[in-house]
Amino acid sequence: MAPDMQNLINQAKAQGLTVYGPENLTTYMWVTDGHRLGYCQHGNPFRPPEFATVHKPCKHAGTGYRVETMAESLSHRPQWAANNGPVIKYKDAAEFIAKYWQPLIQY
Repeated sequence: MAPDMQNLINQAKAQGLTVYGPENLTTYMWVTDGHRLGYCQHGNPFRPPEFATVHKPCKHAGTGYRVETMAESLSHRPQWAANNGPVIKYKDAAEFIAKYWQPLIQY
C-alpha cells in the first residue's frame, strides 16, 4: 500500500471513521461513520487527496459531489450543488458495500 493511502487511512481512523476499500487497495477508499458514506482518493503524492459525497446513481447528479474535506464527504449534498433533483443516499454503509461490484474489506 502506498504511504499516501496509509496516511489517509490514519486520518480517517483519527476522526473515528471506519475505512473500506478493495482488497488490493490502490488509490481510493470509502469512509463511514456507520451510516453516512464518503469517498476518498489519493493517486498522486504531489497533489492533495480528493473527497466526494456518495449517493445512489442518478442522471442529474451522478454518484456524488466533489467536496474539500473528508468530513464534508459524509454530507448529503454540498451547499454549492444545484438542487435540481433528489439525491438518494444509501441507507447505510452496509447497503453500499453489499451492492458494490467487487468485495470491499475493512482497513
